Amino acid sequence: MKIVSIAKSTGGLSSIFPDGTTIETVPHDFHSALDHALRILSWQENLSGDEMPPVWMWPLDWEISNHFEIVESRRKAKYNISSNDEYNDDESAWEDNIYAARFKD
Repeated sequence: MKIVSIAKSTGGLSSIFPDGTTIETVPHDFHSALDHALRILSWQENLSGDEMPPVWMWPLDWEISNHFEIVESRRKAKYNISSNDEYNDDESAWEDNIYAARFKD
């Protein structure tokens, strides 16, 4: 995991490819492992500690899906979001905000 993290932060993921391979020729198993490592790094960078799936779950896709369904329902409960709520691009919001109004045509 640390090797992938270092390669990602330096922008050189190709440096960890097996010798003589490119993104087009890298073995499928290596690609899958790299994808999985990047996904876990993304979780570590973007989730709070209580939302991070436990290590034992990482290789189990169905457990990860269930875990994130629970995380989503907890977020909705915490922020009082119902599933019927939709984004409403209300034009009057531009008029109510004097700072944003200047961007409106």
